[in-house]
Amino acid sequence: MKRIKILSTTILLLLVVGMTSTTIAQRTELPADHPKITKENFQKGPRIPDLNEEQEAKLADIHLNMMKEALPVKNQIKEKEARLNTLKTAEKADLAAINKTIDEISKLKADLAKKHAAKEQEIRKLLTDKQRIFFDTHQKPGRHHDKMSFAKHGHKKHDCDAKDDCKGDKYHKRKRK
Repeated sequence: MKRIKILSTTILLLLVVGMTSTTIAQRTELPADHPKITKENFQKGPRIPDLNEEQEAKLADIHLNMMKEALPVKNQIKEKEARLNTLKTAEKADLAAINKTIDEISKLKADLAKKHAAKEQEIRKLLTDKQRIFFDTHQKPGRHHDKMSFAKHGHKKHDCDAKDDCKGDKYHKRKRK
């Protein structure tokens, strides 16, 4: 009798695990009219209406220059954050070094925010009144439409310390449950 209970429980458990893994592995199909994300139709945020070729070329130059300026700063921030993590987890934490590293990270982030603000103002100068209104109303405070924020805000798994502030992040929502 005991063997039958163990055998039936094992079989039932295997069936449940098998069905669960099959369900998880199935990919949901998108509707036929759903737009596919391709390199051609991928945009960095809402598309500004009625841009002429000259404006598009200048916007591309501004964006490229911003990326060139921002990359070394973002890399420095990552290095400082790694150093901060090392300092925080040391056997005997040096609070002065931790505070200094936090200040350095804050300064780099402020410099980056200033660069983004300057870029936005440079873009605004190129636009007509109608385009400027569209641009201003579609800006999201604190979020810039670059590859970093695309990854940070729910589009792929990432390690984010601000789990509660990372709105819309499907990875963190799943992890919290």
